[in-house]
Amino acid sequence: MSAAVGGQDMDRSFVRSAMVLTMCILATAALLLPVALRESGTGNLAGLAFVTLMFLASAWISEAVSIRFHRTGSPLVAMGLAMAIRTIPPLLVCFYLAARGYSGRENFALIGYLFAFYFVTLVVETRLAVKRGSGHNSN
Repeated sequence: MSAAVGGQDMDRSFVRSAMVLTMCILATAALLLPVALRESGTGNLAGLAFVTLMFLASAWISEAVSIRFHRTGSPLVAMGLAMAIRTIPPLLVCFYLAARGYSGRENFALIGYLFAFYFVTLVVETRLAVKRGSGHNSN
């Protein structure tokens, strides 16, 4: 019975965390929208949409993995895997751009989007992990 209640709390915790992450990522996208509307190339609206969706997906997966490993009593593993899941997609995008020979000036807006979203997800996911680690509910 206790495990079911604890699992239910963790499921609710994931939904709350996912909603907080989604709202923060969408708010960041809304703030970057004026930049995307006047940019051309990879920094245009499609580039912003791609980065937004990439960070939404990685944030949700990262949070699910973090909650799962935190539930098993491995908070350090949870934080490490969550950080890797959050970090690898933007690094792969930068690697792809570098491998294709694009210069930084051509993709400055896209790289700025990556930095902005990474910073926002880092702050929000760290806050959620600290609340989870301290045993408080994330309201």
